[in-house]
This record gives sequence, C-alpha cells and structure tokens, in this order.
Amino acid sequence: MEAMAALSYLPLLLAVTSHSPAPAPAAASAQIKAMTACLAVTRSEVEAAIGQPIGSGKEHKDRATSSCQYDGAEGQVTVSIYRSLVRLNLAAEIKQLQKSIPDAKIRDVQGLGTRAFFMDMGGIGTQLHIIRGDYDYVLVSVLGFGGASQVSAAAETIARRALDRF
Repeated sequence: MEAMAALSYLPLLLAVTSHSPAPAPAAASAQIKAMTACLAVTRSEVEAAIGQPIGSGKEHKDRATSSCQYDGAEGQVTVSIYRSLVRLNLAAEIKQLQKSIPDAKIRDVQGLGTRAFFMDMGGIGTQLHIIRGDYDYVLVSVLGFGGASQVSAAAETIARRALDRF
C-alpha cells in the first residue's frame, strides 16, 4: 500500500518541477483554496466508479495542490488537483514519468482537457493525467483494484467529475 501511495504523489512532484516560466492567472491560489480534491470527487462517487467500498478521503493540501486519498481493502484511489503558477511542460513531465517507471505504458486520451494520457502500470492499475489550459493539472490514480484495462473507465469517470468541479 505504501508503494501505491508513493506512486500517486510522484506525478504531482514532477508537475511542480517540470515547467516553463510564464505568468499565471492572478486567481490561481484563491481557486485551489475554494475547491479541494475531496470536494471535487466524493467518496460515494469514487465507490460508484470503482464498484467497491472505500474509506473516507484523507486530504493533503498546500498552497497550490490538493490531494484526496481513498483507501479500499484492495487498493487506493487518489485524486489530485494542482494549479500551477507557471505554464506546465507536459513533454518534460512525460519524459520524467517514463524514466521513473520504465515499465509503464503511456497512452493518450481524447476529449479530456487540453491534453490527457493514461500511465498504465500493468496489473497494478493506471494513472490518468490531465492538463487543462496551461496551468491546471488533474491526476486520478487507481491502483490495486485491477489491471489498467479494468480500471481505466473508472479513472476517467472520476477525472470527469473532478474537472466539472475544479
């Protein structure tokens, strides 16, 4: 379970460090304070998406990032929302992710944000990374509830809910 937790925070760390300087919208930090990841996707919505009971969300928040971790008997779902103060560099992030987890497979997703991709980790699960505009980043990590092909639809359902509210 600790390995899954570490994997769920890795992309957020990379997002913070892999960007190109550009001025951010003035309301960036105010908006993240108003919407947290636990409010963006509720426990019952996550349970409906994965088809299994989970525990209450555990929120982790700082100035520009909010994450909500839901633990189940089999695995973990983490929803993270991030509003960058600088333009995100998706190409650099993908490169870092591939270097960090070389066995993972990247596949693009159409119709979510400006750019979205799954990072499939075989039988462990998947992470759905979404960039909306130049500054908003949403990550949904579904690990331990089945292989990537089994949990991708759940990750997308959860991500769409988070994007609707963030």
